[in-house]
Amino acid sequence: MRLEGESYSIDVGTFVMNYHHGLLRFGVVENKVTGENNWAYFDVRFFEDDIHIAKVAWDKKMNSKKVSTNRI
Repeated sequence: MRLEGESYSIDVGTFVMNYHHGLLRFGVVENKVTGENNWAYFDVRFFEDDIHIAKVAWDKKMNSKKVSTNRI
């Protein structure tokens, strides 16, 4: 989301959303890292993220090979 007059870039403190597999998550960017491939990666603190946390715990219990992080 962007307020009128703000830049289109994503910086630390930017309010963001993530919609994946029917789960809508809102959060704030806490850190920005540029990888060796020159892509930007963001660490996000998501709000009221209990459903996602439970999903990660379930995947871990079921020995899922997928690793879930808050980096997008």
